[in-house]
Amino acid sequence: MDYSVALADSAKADADLLYARIVAAAPLRGPVWFEELLQSIRSLSRMPRRSPRVYRSPRVRCLLFGKHRNVYRVLYEIDERTRKVIVLHIRHGAMQD
Repeated sequence: MDYSVALADSAKADADLLYARIVAAAPLRGPVWFEELLQSIRSLSRMPRRSPRVYRSPRVRCLLFGKHRNVYRVLYEIDERTRKVIVLHIRHGAMQD
């Protein structure tokens, strides 16, 4: 059975800022890239445990998306009781937790 995937308010704010920045930098490719990011996040519904845990918090996991210098970290938790994946933040790989 699949998990449901939800974005916390902090992740929604991260996504809004990221979308605006990416589309401003690449008006044609930006929306396509952002949709690929969302597809990657939605894929957590099938296999949420595939990503490693973050060393500072055993409950938080980190999904990587992108290549080379443009890697983004999707930080999320799994709630087994409700079978829900909660996305906490979407950060550029160079940003601190």
